[in-house]
Amino acid sequence: MAKNKQTRKLRIATLMLSAVMTVAAGSFFLTACSDKTTEDDSSTTETRTDTQTFANGNFEYFSDNDGGYLIGSPENWTSSAGSNSSSVSASSSVAKSGIVDTSKKWSVFSDAYDTYTEYKDADDDAELPDPYYTDIDNNYDIPGWDLAKAATEDDKDPDADAIKAAAEKLNPGTPFAAKETEDEENGTHVLMLHNYRSNKLGTAARYTSSTITLAAGTAAKISVWVKTSNMTFDDGKTVNGNRGAYIRINNTVGGVSQDPLTVKNIDTSSVTENNGWEQYTFYLNASPYATTTFSVELGLGVQAEGQNSNYLEYVQGYAFFDGLEYTVMKSADFATEIAENVAADQQTSLNLSFGSDLQKFDANKVTSNAFSLNLDSTQLTKLAFPANVTVSDTENARGYTVESYPYAESFLNSREDDKTVKSGVKNVSDFDNTYSTVLTKAFEKYSSLPFGDSKVLLLYSSKGAPYTATVEDSAFSLAKDEYMILSFWVKTSDLRGGTGATISVIDGETKTSIGAVDTTTLTTVDLVDDSKKESTETLKANEDIFDGWQRCFFFVNNTTDGTLTFELAFSFGTSEFTETTSFTPGFAAFSDLSYTKVSKDVYDVKTTGTYAVEVSLKGSDVTLENSFDSEAYTDTASIENSIANLRNYKGVYGNSTYVGGEKLENDAQNGINGNKQAGVINKEYAKNYTKGGTGSENWMDILTSYPTFADAVTAADLWNNLFGDDCIQPLLIANTAKQAYGFIANSSTSIAASSYKQVTLRLKLSPGATATVYLIDSSDKDFGERKYQEQLTFSSGISYRYDADGNVVNLDPSDDAFSSKTNTVFYLQSNGLWSTTKAHTGGVYYANLANYGKDDDKNLIDSDGNIVYYASDEEGTYYRYKEDDKLSVAVKDFSAAGVDLTGTLLQSAPVEKALSRQVTNPSATEISDWIYVRFFIHTGSEAKDYRLEVWSGSRDASIENEANSFVVYDLVSYSDLDESSFNSLRDENLTDYAEAKGFDSTDELLDAYKKAPADYNNELVYFHYSLYDDDDYKSYDASRTDESDPYADYDASTYSDMVAYFDYKYQLANEEYYDTYVDYSAYEQTVTSSSSDETEDEDDTTNEPTYNVWLLVSSIVLAAALIFTLLALLIRKLLSNIRVKGSKKSKPMYDNTRKRYIRKLKLEESEHDEMQDDVLPEEDEISEEEIYKVEEDAPEASEEKSDQPAEEPAETSEKNDGEENK
Repeated sequence: MAKNKQTRKLRIATLMLSAVMTVAAGSFFLTACSDKTTEDDSSTTETRTDTQTFANGNFEYFSDNDGGYLIGSPENWTSSAGSNSSSVSASSSVAKSGIVDTSKKWSVFSDAYDTYTEYKDADDDAELPDPYYTDIDNNYDIPGWDLAKAATEDDKDPDADAIKAAAEKLNPGTPFAAKETEDEENGTHVLMLHNYRSNKLGTAARYTSSTITLAAGTAAKISVWVKTSNMTFDDGKTVNGNRGAYIRINNTVGGVSQDPLTVKNIDTSSVTENNGWEQYTFYLNASPYATTTFSVELGLGVQAEGQNSNYLEYVQGYAFFDGLEYTVMKSADFATEIAENVAADQQTSLNLSFGSDLQKFDANKVTSNAFSLNLDSTQLTKLAFPANVTVSDTENARGYTVESYPYAESFLNSREDDKTVKSGVKNVSDFDNTYSTVLTKAFEKYSSLPFGDSKVLLLYSSKGAPYTATVEDSAFSLAKDEYMILSFWVKTSDLRGGTGATISVIDGETKTSIGAVDTTTLTTVDLVDDSKKESTETLKANEDIFDGWQRCFFFVNNTTDGTLTFELAFSFGTSEFTETTSFTPGFAAFSDLSYTKVSKDVYDVKTTGTYAVEVSLKGSDVTLENSFDSEAYTDTASIENSIANLRNYKGVYGNSTYVGGEKLENDAQNGINGNKQAGVINKEYAKNYTKGGTGSENWMDILTSYPTFADAVTAADLWNNLFGDDCIQPLLIANTAKQAYGFIANSSTSIAASSYKQVTLRLKLSPGATATVYLIDSSDKDFGERKYQEQLTFSSGISYRYDADGNVVNLDPSDDAFSSKTNTVFYLQSNGLWSTTKAHTGGVYYANLANYGKDDDKNLIDSDGNIVYYASDEEGTYYRYKEDDKLSVAVKDFSAAGVDLTGTLLQSAPVEKALSRQVTNPSATEISDWIYVRFFIHTGSEAKDYRLEVWSGSRDASIENEANSFVVYDLVSYSDLDESSFNSLRDENLTDYAEAKGFDSTDELLDAYKKAPADYNNELVYFHYSLYDDDDYKSYDASRTDESDPYADYDASTYSDMVAYFDYKYQLANEEYYDTYVDYSAYEQTVTSSSSDETEDEDDTTNEPTYNVWLLVSSIVLAAALIFTLLALLIRKLLSNIRVKGSKKSKPMYDNTRKRYIRKLKLEESEHDEMQDDVLPEEDEISEEEIYKVEEDAPEASEEKSDQPAEEPAETSEKNDGEENK
């Protein structure tokens, strides 16, 4: 029947599709069960984990090729041939060494060799033993074979029984169990060294453990068992005490290998106890100030020293090692341990000055088997903290203390008590209930510490106010080429992220610090070894052996030509506080301040780090007592009696050729140091300076002409009244006539790119006088007599507002009202230039041309002088390219586009500020107090070179000071800053500035600035960097070059508004401060593509595929199934269409039954005839007999073409099939 046939076809297709999907599902199942990495079958085998502190000290962990080897390779031990200090190595032993099992009957080695010999060349088949040992592949690999052979006459090969007997006799057992005995507690494996060479001379071999780091303040005890057997040398001679096994403790201090501790010539042949095993013990004390590491070396035979290999100390035979035990202790217990257990002549110490044999012991000549090596070569001298040490408020970089800020009032109730009573040098017994329980609890275990008898310097702050205590001592002095180690311990409370303890060495103005120590966050020093792991109580008792104290070191050296001194400053809390700083209460305690002077050899093995810092003393031109130029560089003969010239500066007149001016009419003013009333004077010689002279003493007449000083009784009174007690050597410029005179530095100073620098000095002015300080740009070399004319300047240029796509917009894109359609003024084009329309039309492009320099031909150039835009005869029009003297791509400035630029300009006019400061004393009668002038500089992508100049008047002589006036300069300082200090100082001043302008915050200040930048340009410049405003921007057009886009990595969103220039004046006490902050990095940026300067290296290594093979297979199968299904459906459709075309030749036949069928479906004949596909009725609508009933009078099919639509061939086909089936 036709329907049955159709069903069968569907079933076949379904079965085929199901089969394919089953395969795909299976593939996915296999994928889920698989891992993308290949693993050995052994990966599922349970493995033991070595938990010993000293890795594999019991020799129970080894690789035996999954049971295929009888002699295993020990884990965490490395084998090698012996070598000497000249790197001459011994010959390798041909016999195998490694870990062996003493519980086995050692005849197994002989059996293994026989099996290997029998089957090594056989093909794999089922009769081969599986598995069998494969490492005993030579007769000399059988332990004992060489002994059996030596026992035979005429050097014949021994028989099997002799070999087995020798092997079984050789089995050493262990120190804890006899041979062929199980020992679950201690294990039955030992390390075997088997030296064998056929020439019977022996060799040297060794195993070296992994390296262990021994923490400072701790010591270790290492013990190991050894047994030797059948050792010979030189053609079978029995060892004579000059050879044997050895144990060596290799060590490094500060990363430098030191002389090892060695016990050699070990021979246990006469030992009977412990199964013939003998134990050796070593004590090792770590260096307190340098990283200490050690390893254990176990060997048999030694390669003697020399440039050539020799067999003087070679050994043939066996050495066995087992039961290496490792115990750690406090360094404080080391002395007690060795005093009780180590003979005095077997106690050694680190000797860094020269190599020594003192640490090499002959096992045959010692009184016991215990030895020690003390790597702490320093003998520190304790320094008691001065009882009267003063605890004072910490000053920040501006010289402020917490008293200067509004929050000081909240400290007043307890601050003075904290500072003067609770802080200071204390005994622990002083910590009564007036202190917090946090502090008293922190000192509960103090007496048990190695330094528990020392007094403590305590900085206690119940409110968090920062304090500092400065310690001076006569010991803090180093002569030329002297070296010192300073040590102390520190402990703090939990600062919860706040700044804890800071300790500094102060060398003049240079401060070297160990900073921000919070000891509650540090990794503690714990004593951990196998014995201490046996119980939780023992392990816990040995945790944090220093009770939260951290030891710190300063390594101080002096390589200058003179003797230098220094101080120590101990601080609690931050020194970078501002008006908004929050403080964390707590304490910092310091103890056991000690020092020692050491040789350079000892000094050089130091290990520096967070809590160990090196200090190279340099002295300072400016000491804590201020001076302008170092005494060592002045005219010392002159300064003792009068004013003296400077070594590092030269005096010149204003507008002279030395500062870019002209030759002066007065020829005497064209030289250097022409003003004899200008130079340095020194406090020490004040008593020698007199007034009323007719020559060089005129400067004294000028000073004493002011009423304040006219009645000074002594020279000291005059000095202190004018300069102050802290001023030692100022620069004085006194004027006997109206003039401008200054001093220029002999050399320039360079500030590296992307670095920070602070330049500070202070000055005093007579009534009405003017002083000017310049930083002169010295990047260009002097030329002729006209020297250095330009000042170091800040220049921001004109900048526009851009969106993320580089389009010029007139509203901040972050503004809610911003619309790219209405707020875009210029559109960035693909060639890196701009147009007023999104799709460029017309011949002219636009760009910001205002910031480029010009060459002599009026071309626009970048910072390096390269032409970016070519000038033309057309006014305001430049061309981007010039090829074969032809200009192309016309460009004009944005301002020439004839569009409204309102809102597009962030900086509407160039801002140029010279780095100079001019100060005038407005008083007509009073001498000014000290005035501080400071420059804070952060460089960008370019370094800055400058020369310092200080003037009475101005360098161009446009301002001259009157006769009988003077200017005093002091305290010249060039200090390096870090980013944090620079930002902190600037932000604090900026906050004050914003408040003075009536703003609640600097954010409000920025908003106001954006609305009217010109209102602030005399004092403040914000700058938002954009690549497109940079004078180094060169538009990139991919169609004109094969090079990659140099700006591919530019991301405008990474730049924000920066304070580029800030000029701020304020007063602190009676002293004025003039601060200038310049951040060149705001606009000096380097934007490059990472791909432009990187070369791609060819990687010719073959990588494993990153895809999963099963997943790939399943995907292919599934894809094939889908394709097969689609093809099957397509073919079926095509066949159906072919049948339709073929049936058109037959006239359709309708009978009454068919008509009744159509009526039953409520279909009109016309509707049915128009259908392309036959519609089969449901089974309950018509019987099968009615469908396939054939009328007897049915006419034969006519070949004439019918006007009726052709009936589906499936109907006819199904009828025929049905008939045939019948």
